[in-house]
Amino acid sequence: MSTSYEREVILALFESGDWFDLYELHEELLLSPAQVFSVVTFLASEALCKVDGTKATLTEKGVRWVLRNRKRIFMSTKRHWSVPQGADVARLKVGQPYMPKLGSVDKYFFQKLR
Repeated sequence: MSTSYEREVILALFESGDWFDLYELHEELLLSPAQVFSVVTFLASEALCKVDGTKATLTEKGVRWVLRNRKRIFMSTKRHWSVPQGADVARLKVGQPYMPKLGSVDKYFFQKLR
């Protein structure tokens, strides 16, 4: 449980304390039904929540599990998005001019500026 949508679903279930309509996650946080379904399926398979249609609630075991694992769930320091993909790219020296790849420049953008 480390992705942001998993955290959001677990947090919503934990904060509600009662039955929570999962469709609200889709409306408010723009989570896809597949994302919500995958988290709820995992929680239900571990007997951490109960599901009734589009509503779900954490069981007592689920509340204890969230409290026991709250640091791992909500305070994850893994930020895969913060590591640049092209780490092998040669860095420019200070004062060296930058020249972009000409194939990636939108030439029509500059023509529209006229």
